[in-house]
Amino acid sequence: MADTVDQPGQLLITCCAAPEEDHRPALQALSPKHWQELIALAYRTRTLPLLAHIAEGADLAKPVIAQLHEAARDAALHALAQGRAIARVVALLREAGLRPIALKGLALAYGAYPDPSLRPLRDVDLLLPHDEVVEAQKLLLSDARFSRPSGAGRYGIEYGHQLPEIVDCESGLMIELHHRLNARGWAGEARLLLQINASATFAQLLGEDIRVPDEQTNFLHLVEHATWHHLFSNGPLLLADLHFLVTSHGPIDWASLQTEAAEMDLARALQLVAHMVRHAGASWVPADLLTNEFPRSELLDSAYLALLDTEETARQHALLHRVISRSGGTGPIHALSRAVQPDPYQLARLSGRDVNDPLKWLGYPGWLLEKGHRYLRSICDAEIRAASCRKSGLQQWIIGG
Repeated sequence: MADTVDQPGQLLITCCAAPEEDHRPALQALSPKHWQELIALAYRTRTLPLLAHIAEGADLAKPVIAQLHEAARDAALHALAQGRAIARVVALLREAGLRPIALKGLALAYGAYPDPSLRPLRDVDLLLPHDEVVEAQKLLLSDARFSRPSGAGRYGIEYGHQLPEIVDCESGLMIELHHRLNARGWAGEARLLLQINASATFAQLLGEDIRVPDEQTNFLHLVEHATWHHLFSNGPLLLADLHFLVTSHGPIDWASLQTEAAEMDLARALQLVAHMVRHAGASWVPADLLTNEFPRSELLDSAYLALLDTEETARQHALLHRVISRSGGTGPIHALSRAVQPDPYQLARLSGRDVNDPLKWLGYPGWLLEKGHRYLRSICDAEIRAASCRKSGLQQWIIGG
C-alpha cells in the first residue's frame, strides 16, 4: 500500500477489506495518537460503527472503548430512524402505484451486513422510470413530512442522472430520486439499467417489501459507482460492501459476472477493484478475477489514497481533474476561464430560482466565490495537483487508455 497512506489509513482499509478477520492485535498496538486519528478518519468515512464492531473484545484504553461504544449506540439509533424513514417513503410511493428500486446501500445494509447499523446510509437512492420520477418528486414534496433541503437545485430529468435531493424532515435522511445511473459518459449505463430493472428482487424493512437489485447486479453497480462515477473517492466502505455482499449470499457466478462486466465496459474497472481488495487483505476474491491484465502498483496506490479523500479534497480533485482531462493543462488561465463560465443549473441552485429564470444570475457571485476559489486553491496546491494527475491516470487506465 502507498507509503503516503499513514498507519491509521492503512489499518482502516485493511479492516474494511477483511472485516471478519481478527484485527484486534493491530488495533491494540496503535498509539493513543493514532487511535484518535483512526477514529476521526472512520467517523468521516462512515466506517466508525464497523470499526467498533471489529474492535469488540480488544484490550483498548478506556477512553477509546467509550468512544467506540458511543459510536455503536448512536449508529443503532440512527439506523432505526433511517429505516423508519425509508419504509415511510416507500409506502407512500407504493400507495400511489410507484415501485422504485433502492440502489446500492439499502440492499447491503438490510440484506448483507450482520446488522444495518454497521452500514450507515448517507442517503437512499430510489430508481424510477423517466415517466414516473417527476411524479414521485411531486408526491413527496406535497407531503409535509418531506421538503427540499437548503441549497437543493431546481431542475428536471434533462440535467444529470437524478432529481434534486429531498429530505425526510423527521430523520434528516436525504432521498435521491434517480432516473439514470451515471451522467458521465459511461457507455455501459443503458445495459446495467436494463439489468437492474430485469433482475430486481426484494428486501424486507420494517414490514415493507422494497425492490432492490440482485447480488450480482449490485456488485456490478458498486464497481461502476466506485470507478467510473467517483474514481474511488466514495470511501473505504466500498471494500466492506463487497465483502459482505459476496460472503453473505450464495456464490456469485464469476464467469457470468466477467462477461457482463465486459459487455458494460467494466472489465478493467472490475480488474482494478479485484486486485485492490485482494492486495488489501480480502480473501473472497476468486483467482479468475486476478488472471487478466494486472494494474500497475501506482494505480493501486492511487486508488487507496482516493478512498481516504476528504469531501473537500475530492471536490478539488474533481475540478482540477476535469481541467486536466479536457484541456491538458493546469495553469491559472485555464482555471480562470473555467471559473467565469458557470453551469446554469448551479446558478439556479445557488439563487433558489428555476433554471429558465433570468434571475438565476443572482447566484453568480456565490458560484464564482465557491468554484473559482476552489479552482485557484487546487492549482496552487502541489499535493492536489499531484492527486488530480493520479486520478487522471486512474481514469485513463479504467477506460482502456
